[in-house]
Amino acid sequence: MTLLLEMLQVLIVFLSFCGRRIKGQFDCGNLLSNCTCGYVHTVSEDHETTFYQLRGLTVTLLHNATVTPQTLFAWQFRTSPSGQVTRVDPGVNPQLRLVGQVLTINPVDEIVSGMQFRFVTLSSYESKWAEARLGTEPSIQLHGTRRLFNVTISQSIDIGLNAGGVPLPTVYLKIRSEKSSKFVLQRRGLQFGPVNESDDGSYSVKASNCFGDVFQNFTLNVLIGSSIESISEEVRGRCGDTVTLVCIVLGNPQPTITWVFTSSNASLGRNVFTVSLGRSRYQSLLQLLHAEASNRGAYKCIADNGLGDAATNTTRLSLLCQSDAPVVLVSGKANDSVTLTISQPSYTGGHPIANFSVVYGDVTVPVSASADSVVITIENLMPNTFYRFDVTAHNGIEASAVASVSAKTAGIPSLVLVSSQSQFISSGVGCHSVTIRVTLADNGDTDFTHYKATLTNAQEKTTIDFILRNSSEITLEGLSENSAYALHIRGRNKYGFGPESDTYVFQTADCGDQGDSEGLRTGVGVLAAVSSLAILVAVYFGYHWRVVRLDKRSNATALRSRGKPHATGSTCETVVGTTLDQRQDEVLTANPLYEPTVQSNPAHLVRAASIEEEQR
Repeated sequence: MTLLLEMLQVLIVFLSFCGRRIKGQFDCGNLLSNCTCGYVHTVSEDHETTFYQLRGLTVTLLHNATVTPQTLFAWQFRTSPSGQVTRVDPGVNPQLRLVGQVLTINPVDEIVSGMQFRFVTLSSYESKWAEARLGTEPSIQLHGTRRLFNVTISQSIDIGLNAGGVPLPTVYLKIRSEKSSKFVLQRRGLQFGPVNESDDGSYSVKASNCFGDVFQNFTLNVLIGSSIESISEEVRGRCGDTVTLVCIVLGNPQPTITWVFTSSNASLGRNVFTVSLGRSRYQSLLQLLHAEASNRGAYKCIADNGLGDAATNTTRLSLLCQSDAPVVLVSGKANDSVTLTISQPSYTGGHPIANFSVVYGDVTVPVSASADSVVITIENLMPNTFYRFDVTAHNGIEASAVASVSAKTAGIPSLVLVSSQSQFISSGVGCHSVTIRVTLADNGDTDFTHYKATLTNAQEKTTIDFILRNSSEITLEGLSENSAYALHIRGRNKYGFGPESDTYVFQTADCGDQGDSEGLRTGVGVLAAVSSLAILVAVYFGYHWRVVRLDKRSNATALRSRGKPHATGSTCETVVGTTLDQRQDEVLTANPLYEPTVQSNPAHLVRAASIEEEQR
């Protein structure tokens, strides 16, 4: 029987150690020292201890004393530190059972909780007291049902919590990173502050004692006002390319990001893309497809999430494009050249203008753009000819739009003749004179110097050189009666003589026929003829005196001869009976722009002289 009891004792001890090995002997943590939790506890001969077990479970108490079968021993207990010490008697305390030297407490409840136990022998061995406690699993509770806590950056926040359990649990907080703010953790609360951006996110709080661990999760939402971390520096591109502007924005909650083109103050909603770069950090992209010159300018990035003022920042877009057309003016011209003044375009396409190209016909003339405006003379042109000049500017990107100007080179003049026969017929004079109106067709873009008239009939060819302003009338006098004449006129300017005008053919009247006709038509007798002759003689002498006076006063180089054809007019002076080749240099040198001072109508004088010739 004794042997059987010893074997049973060894088995119980072995199983107890197996249970201890399987369950482990849990440390009570920093809150209590020299304590264990679980199914097995060993009393110490050096210090008092405490052991915990959950309600309804069993605890086996062991000792480390050296005993023999002959050693007398006993387990003692007391209900309080000052209570009476009593030997364990299973008959009296059914929850306390002895199996050899092993004491088993089953079950652990409120009755056992607080009782203290020790192991003693008659050989004066006595262990320290070990107190039994009813243990509980850990628990934790955060204040707030949503477990979401909002806090503005740079502020502090207190998060209430309750952590419980026997023995009291240790509370742990799993932080997000080493950059987290300082915090104070207690069983009754958790304090953050002041928080920073890195504190934003999810957290886990753990309560742990020897009976296990429990976790509680929550989210700390750090509210951050909108700000712009960075924006693209000045962006450069070419017209036709796709250009992307980038704006990095911070904020929680996520800001609304808007792009504004400052030139038109218009919001750009199309082709705007926002990408999250992590919590509270966003990248906004503005894409301009097929960029054109009108897209150049400043772009503003605006971020706003309702916390404080909206954040703004600006960047610029520079595009290399086709420049505007240059400004071209015709600043001068001659008979064989045109001078152009070319100015820089108002918009150079984002790049300096390097040169211009001037194209006329199949000729291209390069011009260096060395200043804001350049002057170029296009030479070796045809006189009296219209030219079109197409000018483009080059900025190294592409040619500009074309600016076109037209100009006509200066040249020699041309004339047309118009007969004033109505005046000739009405005056009754025409046997020795004719009046011609000279009409200017083209003056070659410069002023006339003088004219040359060539008068030809069957007997002679006469050249008359005279001055006539633009469009006027001339009267050719000293003509032969009843004769056919051909008249040509050429004009001269500083570039030379122009072509001859169209031929004007006319027939002078017969002086005798004209007199008979007048006599028959009027029925005037000899007395009327004598009276008329007297009047005409008086007019003739007055005319002759005046002509001589005019010649002396005008200091003219021209000749007057009643025996040769010559020209008179309101603004004319004549050279009679010589050729232009002989007299040209003399006329141009002596008085190239001579204008007579007499403004009275000389037609009466011409007619009076002609009548006097008839009478003679």
